[in-house]
Amino acid sequence: MNLKTIIKSYQSDYNENSTHYILKCPECNREKLYVDKKEKLFICFRCGIKGGFVGLVRYLKNVSCEEAYRIINNNRRVDSKLEQETLHSLTHFWEKVEKRQKSKLVFLPDDCRPLSFYDNDGLLILNDYLEERELTKLHSYIFDLGYSQKMQRLIFPIYSGYELVGWQGRTIFPNVKPKMLNNLGLNKSDYLYNYDTVFDNGVKSLILSEGPIDCIKANGVMPAVALFGKTMSRKQFNDIITLSPDKLYIGLDFDAEKQAFEIARKFFCFIPEVYVLNIPEGRDLGDSSIEEIEGYIRCASVASVTQNLNLCLEGFLNAG
Repeated sequence: MNLKTIIKSYQSDYNENSTHYILKCPECNREKLYVDKKEKLFICFRCGIKGGFVGLVRYLKNVSCEEAYRIINNNRRVDSKLEQETLHSLTHFWEKVEKRQKSKLVFLPDDCRPLSFYDNDGLLILNDYLEERELTKLHSYIFDLGYSQKMQRLIFPIYSGYELVGWQGRTIFPNVKPKMLNNLGLNKSDYLYNYDTVFDNGVKSLILSEGPIDCIKANGVMPAVALFGKTMSRKQFNDIITLSPDKLYIGLDFDAEKQAFEIARKFFCFIPEVYVLNIPEGRDLGDSSIEEIEGYIRCASVASVTQNLNLCLEGFLNAG
């Protein structure tokens, strides 16, 4: 069964544009559920539920994952071992989502919409900003980026355990203060931006950055998370330790070099190799290209005492 047929069977008076179907969300009952026509991904830009095609059918039809899968495949039975394992994983995932959803209190801004919604809507200043920052449609999908026209800000949803726990809004105008706005009640020090994805995929090397755009750009080189600032809380420290990277690169802005080395020192006994990126004055990871970020990594300063001793010993042995 195709996407449009399923949507029509759920809501006959849905809205649409060239890129998305727009439906009433079955969770929060608001007309904020956006379904990408091409990718078949969905997200409610109010309560934050999101997922792929199977998850969408599960929500719209109020059925199990297995039944949703059968509906999509015209009632074909789930026979292969791979399909059964996939459905088992999906079922387990959605059971956890449902438990968290019952206590949800955080919502995205009322007029927040996915960036791809504005592709053909003539918001030149938004598109110019995205082009300048090299933020692509792929970034929008991966990080659920949105835009609020009322606030004139990019919206970065913040997830913990795949539950929407807050958001940050960044102005797209250079002289507007504050540059960042947070939803009321957000305790930034409790979370790491992009933590869930990095945790699920596992890491050997990790970049620790300041803000969401820094993290998004750095993630194009290696897995990255963000602190939402220049300091690190005990909770954020513990979360980074749980990721168990072999190499950690601290990528704070030029004006936070002191804080970067202070953060680095806290990891000396926990992570084998710790580095501080030497980002030039007036630059940050968010306005750097992939090639520039790779250069920062190659020229990073060794921060770990153990590493420095090992390098000195290696140099001494080579000299002898």
